[in-house]
Amino acid sequence: SCRRSGVDPLSSRSGWPVWAILAFLAAACVPSGEPYRNADAALKEGRVQLSLGEVEGAVRAFTFATLKSPNDPIAHGYLGEALYRLGRARQAETSLRRAVELDPALVPAWNNLGLVLLDIGRPREATRVLRRAYALDSGQTDAIRLNLARAMEEGGGDV
Repeated sequence: SCRRSGVDPLSSRSGWPVWAILAFLAAACVPSGEPYRNADAALKEGRVQLSLGEVEGAVRAFTFATLKSPNDPIAHGYLGEALYRLGRARQAETSLRRAVELDPALVPAWNNLGLVLLDIGRPREATRVLRRAYALDSGQTDAIRLNLARAMEEGGGDV
């Protein structure tokens, strides 16, 4: 949207020359080219969008963050989570695998990767991944325990 300056250059009383009006409109209404200052700003905005349920906006923000900071496991993890919420499991898997490759101790990414694998019909691999999340988490998170039990029930091993 256009920035508001309190001055209306299009008013017949402004007396502004045409070139000044055009410059005002160009500065006020044309996007700057990059939607975020940096990867951290994009990550923050993505988390806000995700919390508001604006998942497509979150995907755009997290994608920007991963492009600007390709070795940031948190950005890849959040991107994977957002893609998963949109039902784009294969893309989510790629992002989540990148996240755990960059930070093998990133528990939320392991957990989300396990859920993705369950959803795409790979319960054995999901069980292995969720066991890793469970071990890293020291078994403290109920959601991980429940996800692991689900994976094992769906054919990934004994409970």
